[in-house]
Amino acid sequence: MEHQSILDKISDADMCLVGIGEDFDTHKSLFNSSEYEKGCDFFKQIGALTLLPAWKSYCCNRVGNGEIKNAVDKLAEIIKEKNYFVISLSTNEVISLYQWKHGRIVSPCGMFTHKQCPNGHRELVDLSDTERAQMDSLFDALYVECGVQNKELDVEKITKIMPDFGVCPECGERLVLNNIYAENYVEAGYLPKWELYKKWLQGTVNRKLIILELGVGLKYPSVIRWPFEKVAFFNEKAHLFRIHEHLPQLPPELAHKGTGISQNPIDWLLNL
Repeated sequence: MEHQSILDKISDADMCLVGIGEDFDTHKSLFNSSEYEKGCDFFKQIGALTLLPAWKSYCCNRVGNGEIKNAVDKLAEIIKEKNYFVISLSTNEVISLYQWKHGRIVSPCGMFTHKQCPNGHRELVDLSDTERAQMDSLFDALYVECGVQNKELDVEKITKIMPDFGVCPECGERLVLNNIYAENYVEAGYLPKWELYKKWLQGTVNRKLIILELGVGLKYPSVIRWPFEKVAFFNEKAHLFRIHEHLPQLPPELAHKGTGISQNPIDWLLNL
């Protein structure tokens, strides 16, 4: 489908539902970055998986997060006049912290702006500026260490400068970042927005609805892919655009109500 035709469909719609997937987590150049890969291995080795989203965003900023930011800017510009809601599976802060209209975004995978108890006690705590600075200092040192060729990472040295997130007052365990990588992920951080999203979704019935699914893979299909298909199927006035480089396929029942586009969603937005 031609770009102008897609823009015309969006312009003609009453409402717009947007799903942003994991393709927005990392800049594509990171897949050739030894620093990024070594850092990921380090956090996995020491069991600090909740730091991975922050590390990804840090590395994106090092190599240039411009393409992702520009793609998000383009998306926001396209839908700005619409009654929209955004669901993001990405933990990239470029998306989560973007100034979406009326705060119309929910991020079920969390990010790294809050801390939680690793045992799942429910109260979340904001990450302080000091803790964020400690985290950035850790990443600065880790990036340099990972960039040294033919040298094993000094795990003990880097572990000594890990940020101190404090302890849970209930069980005494050290706090971790509140995101999907936590063993007992506390969902309280996003559930109020999820309830708002469900109420908004009720208002799409019998309205002209454009559904944009951007770079959503099969990691969490029950959050976006399958529900979006269901919305498109039951709403007679809906049309689903599924943009994914490798998984643009649509079920047969959406043959006339959906369009699959085999393209990188960031490139697709920038060229729209």
